[in-house]
Amino acid sequence: MKHIFKGMSNESIDVINNNFDELDDPNRDQTVNDLTVKGRFNGKASKEVVQMDFGPAIFWRFGPLVQMYVSVEYKNMYTSPWGYMGGFFVPAGYRPVEKTVVDVINDHKTTQATIDLNGALMATDSEYNSNTTLEIQGSWMTNDDYRN
Repeated sequence: MKHIFKGMSNESIDVINNNFDELDDPNRDQTVNDLTVKGRFNGKASKEVVQMDFGPAIFWRFGPLVQMYVSVEYKNMYTSPWGYMGGFFVPAGYRPVEKTVVDVINDHKTTQATIDLNGALMATDSEYNSNTTLEIQGSWMTNDDYRN
């Protein structure tokens, strides 16, 4: 018990209970400075399939790191060079902290697109082949709160 409660007063059962009540207080400051982890670091991870206008997009998140993968028939997605890809917005909970570049694979050719802070995807290439599938993938950091 002395090891567990080091730094806490453990004079009586009431004092120990008050210590636990203090730890359980949701208004308690939980700021950690200079954290060193020895061993595994576990955090909140999530995966979500988000239905877009053109089909599903998959988002994975571990802490502030987001990874996205989309595979869609090009004909279902409106786009123009240096224009927004219609119907595609990265939802809240996954949006990048700054404008982000992602990879686009189309007809065995790799190009890029950008994701704005509001989650909108902008095409950067004018030569998408409309008879094939577009694959869009990338990863970035987010400051968004987790989605419920």
